[in-house]
Amino acid sequence: MKVLTPKEMRAVDDRAINEMGIPGLQLMENAGRSVAEWIMENLPDTDLVIVLAGKGNNGGDGLVAARYLAEDGRDVRVILIRDGKDLSPDCKTNLELLPSVIDITIVDNEKGLKSAIAELHELAAQKSPLTSAIIAIDALLGTGASGVITGLTAGLLDAVRAFNWPVVACDIPSGIDGNDGSYLGAGIPAVATITMGLPKTGLYIGAGVEYCGHVVVADIGFPDEATAPAVPSMETIEGVKIGKLFADDRGRPDEVALHKGDFGRILVVAGSRGMLGANELTSRAALRAGCGLVVAAVPESEYRILASRTGPEIMTAPVLCNAELGCFAPDGVKDLEKYMEWADVLAIGPGFSENPDALNFARKLVKIFPDTPDHQIVVDADGLRAFIDDPSPLRGRHRAPILTPHAGEFARLAKPHKLPDSLLERLIAYAELADSVIVLKGARTLVVSPRETQGRRISVNVETGNAGMATAGSGDVLTGILAGLAGQPTIAWDPYRIACVGVYLHGFAGDLAARKNSRQGMIAGDIIDNLPTAFRQFKKKYGKLPNNKKNGRRR
Repeated sequence: MKVLTPKEMRAVDDRAINEMGIPGLQLMENAGRSVAEWIMENLPDTDLVIVLAGKGNNGGDGLVAARYLAEDGRDVRVILIRDGKDLSPDCKTNLELLPSVIDITIVDNEKGLKSAIAELHELAAQKSPLTSAIIAIDALLGTGASGVITGLTAGLLDAVRAFNWPVVACDIPSGIDGNDGSYLGAGIPAVATITMGLPKTGLYIGAGVEYCGHVVVADIGFPDEATAPAVPSMETIEGVKIGKLFADDRGRPDEVALHKGDFGRILVVAGSRGMLGANELTSRAALRAGCGLVVAAVPESEYRILASRTGPEIMTAPVLCNAELGCFAPDGVKDLEKYMEWADVLAIGPGFSENPDALNFARKLVKIFPDTPDHQIVVDADGLRAFIDDPSPLRGRHRAPILTPHAGEFARLAKPHKLPDSLLERLIAYAELADSVIVLKGARTLVVSPRETQGRRISVNVETGNAGMATAGSGDVLTGILAGLAGQPTIAWDPYRIACVGVYLHGFAGDLAARKNSRQGMIAGDIIDNLPTAFRQFKKKYGKLPNNKKNGRRR
């Protein structure tokens, strides 16, 4: 699904209204009805609804919702922040359409705000939380808000937030920037956001992830002719599309009998004293993702420990190291030269340490790793530090390296370079600078391409993953999954698609683990243990292949 910036969404509105003749009032009617219907279906016991409305079209959406909820028998109160200014024409029309049973408070100044807040306290006191349910509809600002929110709007948001009522937001929570999800100084987290037509970028990045709650995309009547020309800043990673990749790949490894070496050879270079688990997790995940062989390279001073812990399926290799610190050393590259032609994928960085010796080692190893259309590099965690000042060893490869920073690591990568302030623009700029695919890990993981991939530059995973995956080692598991997928020559996907698939399946396995073991009790190993089930269930649901036969044998 396309995910648009507010500017891109306004262009859709303009096409629908000005070129196709769809009345703006009709779109507003559909939007407000969608909010009301979601509340009726999901919050049926609500008997008091407080609608916080602004003077623009977002406020108009809230007024339409108020009308439908009143018609459904709910007690509805409207607080309209006008601040002495004119309402938008469609908002004004819907204010006039409100039935007389709805109590309306118009706030134009601080005195009016204090009076409105006092009324809210009286209503809250009258309603017993054991017998009554109060919710608020946030229709104050919409996607056009920018800059710090102050004045009457900020005062109302702060006051209502203190009541801890469930909030349903229209289009986007007030106080969240529709472009980059940044927090604008005042706002209320929503239990759900009913976003109109197509989702907005600000819902899936920054504070928007925390504030939007459950995102519901409402069909408000935009024709395909209005949405089709939109070139999105972002798209969602969807299971059905990933399933099509599996279904279209007629040479999938599980469809033919091959030698183990034909499933991909992975060189995992990870770990240091006290952080050897990073190597183990990455290596195990690579095998579970379907590769055929893994060599786990580790500083030789720590070799015996790792060799005693890894399963029998994983080969190990000791590497010359800084024995005092237990980390890789630059001369250790010589110990891995014999694996350069052997390995299809180099996965480097988890548990690496920040020591300059280890970082110099990482730069040297990346430089000598073969550069062919069949070789892939994946860099994670401390390994990323090796390229903060100079990403040139990553550039110009046949296959763009895949870098997997979390937000803090990406901030360090971007800091030395003059990049745009907007997160999306900064991600694209850094992907181009490093000539790499960026996987920005988080509650809504983003995948960014250094160049257009079938018209796409950024995808966001909104379908899989859960809070239980915020646990030590989860990122190492993702690195292993990406390496395992990239190493399989029968999966002929480019690095951007590999990253999208890996992120989705990582989250899917995490969801299975959460359902099986509980979110609170999850550890990174649970994600690995659920990968086989994740692949099986995912392919069963999305990746079915026709049973082609020739000469009585399945092909």
